[in-house]
Amino acid sequence: LLPFIPYIRESRRVKGVVRLTSNHIELPYNFSYFRDGIAVGDYPLDHHHKQHPHNIFEEFPQIPAFNVPFGCLVPAEMDGLLVAEKSISVTHIVNGCTRLQPVVMQIGQAAGAAAAICVQQNIQPKNVNIRELQQTLLDAGCWLMPFAEISPNEKSFQAIQRIGLCGWMTGFPLPSGWENQLRFDPEKPVSLADAAETLSKIIDRFRLTQLSIELKSPHFSLSRGMIAQIVWEFLGQTPVRLQNAIFDDVPEKHRFFPAIQFLFERGFGVNWVQPPLFAPDKPVSREEFAMILDTVFQPFAIPIGQQSHSFNKGRS
Repeated sequence: LLPFIPYIRESRRVKGVVRLTSNHIELPYNFSYFRDGIAVGDYPLDHHHKQHPHNIFEEFPQIPAFNVPFGCLVPAEMDGLLVAEKSISVTHIVNGCTRLQPVVMQIGQAAGAAAAICVQQNIQPKNVNIRELQQTLLDAGCWLMPFAEISPNEKSFQAIQRIGLCGWMTGFPLPSGWENQLRFDPEKPVSLADAAETLSKIIDRFRLTQLSIELKSPHFSLSRGMIAQIVWEFLGQTPVRLQNAIFDDVPEKHRFFPAIQFLFERGFGVNWVQPPLFAPDKPVSREEFAMILDTVFQPFAIPIGQQSHSFNKGRS
């Protein structure tokens, strides 16, 4: 499958379980392939057709930063093989951005990890549990969603990656020449409207029943106290065991006292706020929201088939 001349950008490409097109990259959230991501890139759709003797003209769309789904590495009609480098299942146009060395190095790492799982479990590449593979790559410090603002050494990195891969929280596409972005905006406050939209993806027929007053203005921000209340209500308003207030600014008469006490009794809040102050009225950032969702709802534990996933549907 190698090109016949060194540094030729094109190679023979496999027909894979997934064939990545420019539409999938230009509008990632119109499709589900991003959920299977195993590598990321930020390069534009770059081709040198002006050097062709016949001067071929092609107009390419601007794209955000992107990821490569695992199905591009898996042949559609052949077992026992994983494909990497420039031979993955992409179109000629997409090859212009997936051919770059940083991308193909990640693809090679993912192919190696998938091959190891296949050998350990005596399975074919088509049967690899994509969430297991993705978690293996996350543990190795790999980006699977191209949210460049949060690096692997930060405590929220894996949570944001998992939430992004499930599509529960989406990024903001920002085409920008040679360094395209898909921004997560971790410090941005979460509006109540955005919170309701996200939670409706997770909880069937979700309603913020106890927060109806705040919902009259969808531009209000979700507060720390509100997210504690939401989690508490979702888990059945379990009575709290601790009698003494954990936080100095959340006394027993505070309307969110039971919820906040419960949150910390169960260890759901310790990764993003510490005593003595909880600041219950402080807006929740997108980073904090992702960490709470990841801790409480454990997205990678939900069967893939229930997330409308595009690869090995129905597996957990």
